[in-house]
Amino acid sequence: MDLLEKVKQHKLVILIALGILAGIFIFWQKSSSVNNDSVFNQASPNGHPTLETKPIKKSDNKGKNSSKKSEIVVDLTGAVKKEGVYSLKADARLNDLINRAGGTLKNANLKAINRAQILNDQDKIYVPFKGEVVDELPSATANGSPTSGKGNDSNSGDSKLININTATSAELMELNGIGPKKAEQIISYREENGGFKTTADLKNVSGIGDKTFASLEDQITV
Repeated sequence: MDLLEKVKQHKLVILIALGILAGIFIFWQKSSSVNNDSVFNQASPNGHPTLETKPIKKSDNKGKNSSKKSEIVVDLTGAVKKEGVYSLKADARLNDLINRAGGTLKNANLKAINRAQILNDQDKIYVPFKGEVVDELPSATANGSPTSGKGNDSNSGDSKLININTATSAELMELNGIGPKKAEQIISYREENGGFKTTADLKNVSGIGDKTFASLEDQITV
């Protein structure tokens, strides 16, 4: 009876304690729900939560593709200080190419060329010497193959003759007794002296004597 009496006496206290615990539990549940909702962005118009997304950056390949066409390669020969193959920007003009080659020689026939000409990839440009009769300036056709021009009258009758004023190193090496070293010496001599006046002037090049000249005299012209 004593225990029952005590229970009845503390019944109110127990109910109050249970009510407090229930209130704490309900408050905790609401707090958890608010925290979970903060992970998502505000609800979309249809009431469903949406996640925040960031735009994906796409790599820009335009720059790489354009760089492939940013340069051209052109072959330059004739009355210039440094014959050779040059790389230039895509919109380069003939004057830019000549400047890269160190300029023209004193006896270059500038009237026969158009220095404002826009160059194309694989062009072959020839700068003629004064006194040469050029019907058509050698340049590149649409497919990159060079067109041909005529030299002076002494060379027009025989296409096998090599003009020592315009021949490249490879062409000079086709002559009897001319190797790579002598070919370069011939080119250096004509650049320093403004070309050869006669074929006999070839003997002024170091290493070319009467014997060598006699073996190739009928193969050359100026």
